[in-house]
Amino acid sequence: MHLSRFIGIYPNLEHSDHYFDLLAGTYCDRQPDHAHFLKRQEAQALPILFRMDYPNLYLFRFLCQERMRILQVLNEYYRLHVSNFPELKSLEVLQEFYS
Repeated sequence: MHLSRFIGIYPNLEHSDHYFDLLAGTYCDRQPDHAHFLKRQEAQALPILFRMDYPNLYLFRFLCQERMRILQVLNEYYRLHVSNFPELKSLEVLQEFYS
């Protein structure tokens, strides 16, 4: 997640609102006209996820389903913003690990 800052696609996490537009990388108050967005509950979790780092990782607990959804969203975000972003084979491995 923190890699996005170094490659220039870090999302704008200010003003959390009802939706997070994955294409624009920012919050919005209306549902975007495309399918690449997060609804309120998931959108509100983004700032929490971006506060995570290795030293404080033990403070955050996620259910298996939540972990898998986080992986899916991150993969989608990178595929939308990095041209020729490859299909991650490790995603399937991590999903098996979490299940």
